[in-house]
Amino acid sequence: MARPHESVADMYDLRADEYNQEMDSTLQAYTPMLDEAIPMIPAGKGTIVDLGCGTGHMLSYLADRVPSHHSLIGVDISPRMIELARARLPETAILEICDVIRAAELDALRPAAAALLVCAFTLHFFSADECKQAISSWSQLLGKGGVLLLLFWSGEDDSYAFGPATTCYNHSLSTVMNACQCAEAPLQVVSQETKVDDEMGMEFATVYAMKA
Repeated sequence: MARPHESVADMYDLRADEYNQEMDSTLQAYTPMLDEAIPMIPAGKGTIVDLGCGTGHMLSYLADRVPSHHSLIGVDISPRMIELARARLPETAILEICDVIRAAELDALRPAAAALLVCAFTLHFFSADECKQAISSWSQLLGKGGVLLLLFWSGEDDSYAFGPATTCYNHSLSTVMNACQCAEAPLQVVSQETKVDDEMGMEFATVYAMKA
């Protein structure tokens, strides 16, 4: 039997091309959050990392707007998503196939010197405990003053079926903020908000957290 995150990889492998086309039009709904994060990036070198990068749309958007001395890294569990991301970002970014909850194991992310970590709409594949584990692990990848940007479907820490073999989880804003503050390398939440995605009809939250 496939582990839950492996079933997610299979699902996105199957719909990666459709997802790629959808993101051409839906990316603009989330670029304001990226625009708000860019001025928070600390001066100097540091990697820009997209955890759950999909087909590379957000990473490509950031590549056009951050100083060129920042290296770009994308991580996704779906091989087909990474294949499409490599086509979008040839010779621009390092793109790795990996479950983002284990991203800290990647050589490409060592030493811990990330200036910006983005994780957009991936936390719903993690239980509350996995969410805390992931954020704690990611906090150790950030350099001093580095920023973690989280976008996630919000709710009251409830779960729901997503396809025949996948359980997804809504996370409350307080749960995610607490995970940031209690991380292995504690993160200070500097901004947060909730909005409704009109197309999806679902509420999502945005959290910006900084490593001291």
